[in-house]
Amino acid sequence: MDSLKLLLLGPPQVEYKTGPVELRRRSTLALLAYLAVTGESHRRETLATLIWPESPQSSARAGLRRDLSILNRAFGGEWMAVDRETAALKRGPGFWLDVEEFQQRIAECRTHD
Repeated sequence: MDSLKLLLLGPPQVEYKTGPVELRRRSTLALLAYLAVTGESHRRETLATLIWPESPQSSARAGLRRDLSILNRAFGGEWMAVDRETAALKRGPGFWLDVEEFQQRIAECRTHD
């Protein structure tokens, strides 16, 4: 798998392979951030309601399909795990998230007096 680097502390930045990825839709970036930080698979209807809470369910699900498609294309089909019911961001070698790095450093600091 090629590398995927997400910087979410501060202005969000996404890097795939060797360069930046520009996600023009805020909903796409929000979806990516949520999937990355939670590290879990989520039901599509839950994601649609979370990101488009005031939209009719059919519109929210259409928006979710669009954003999942954008992410899948942006990452060459490598990092998204999507099926008819759920969506997740795959974890593995080459994945780096600044939030996790920060949490690990805090945990290390707590073990010292």
